Amino acid sequence: MSIIDLLIHTQLVPTMKNLDVLVTTSSTIEGREIEEYYEPITSHLVIGMNFFKDLFSGLTDFFGGNSQSYQKTLDRINSEAIDQLKYKAKILGANCILDLRIDNDEISAQGKSMLMVTAIGMAAKLKTDNSEKSTNFNSKTSISDIAFNILKKKQLYLESAKNDSLAYIDETWRFLIENQLEEFSELVIEYFDKKSVSHMPDFESKMVEFFGHLPSEISKEKLYSNLIKEELSISTKNQILEIIKSNKLLDYNIVYSNLITSDFHQGILLMKTLKSEKSEYITNDLHALENIKKLIQEKYPIKVSFSEKKKGLTSKLTSIWGCECGKENNKDSMSCSKCSKDQRGIDSNTLVFDKLLEKISQDIAVLQEVFK
Repeated sequence: MSIIDLLIHTQLVPTMKNLDVLVTTSSTIEGREIEEYYEPITSHLVIGMNFFKDLFSGLTDFFGGNSQSYQKTLDRINSEAIDQLKYKAKILGANCILDLRIDNDEISAQGKSMLMVTAIGMAAKLKTDNSEKSTNFNSKTSISDIAFNILKKKQLYLESAKNDSLAYIDETWRFLIENQLEEFSELVIEYFDKKSVSHMPDFESKMVEFFGHLPSEISKEKLYSNLIKEELSISTKNQILEIIKSNKLLDYNIVYSNLITSDFHQGILLMKTLKSEKSEYITNDLHALENIKKLIQEKYPIKVSFSEKKKGLTSKLTSIWGCECGKENNKDSMSCSKCSKDQRGIDSNTLVFDKLLEKISQDIAVLQEVFK
């Protein structure tokens, strides 16, 4: 058993129990002074609805006495979400969580229903007297046992990942995701690019989840910069596009700035991100998207020649365009029947430029209605 496996099985990193973190739904704690605000923190739990079906199988009076069993189960799930918040707060050096909110939402995916429990709050530090023990993760004079063991485990994971010996099992992903370890973002992408993940069917979904839990600006920086790296495989770039799409990490400013300096193929990859959506839209998006539309039309102009040719034995002239591969196509054909390239030289199997342009125009129209 490796050192990392030993850490996992002996649970060197403490569980989320008995954490001295105060939690309140208000923005203050009576009689206590807030010394420092850290950042909003969130936790998510997803439970299959079959869990509740099994719980009540054979029971007929759900809204009677059995509703108490349901409520107790839901309370335990909510408590676990709060415990995860406490864990994250402790790592930051906080000793309280303000403005706690818990949302229970039913979601559906691939025909299955699930309950997603989301807990969110503001991590903060209450002012304490000198007699209280410091547990600040960022303290230069002391460090909590939780923070110490997380750092220790992270170093071991990093060493193994750099040596290409890290096993991406469930416990590994859980540690990376719960602790939002951005240091692994490049390593995860490199691993995906170098290794065949066919024997790990959940690797792709774990990548999506991992980048979805990182701060969005960090995820965007890593994903977009890797998307246009020439050395990465097509399958890796398609996976990056899926991560951007699944987590709604579309960023018009990043796309525009990279499009300016990108080559032909890099630009196509950047345009493919525009098929995704954003989690929210702001006023500046309208101007950015208008600039993108103008730029891609300039960068990818129609470059085929049009002419008229007699069709068959009749004297009727038909308009055609000649593809760079030598094939003549009807003027109404959006792509070449021989090589699949469109009138701009873009492979229509990779990107249908006119459909993308239509989507961009529709998005601009909506943003104009909202912000003008």
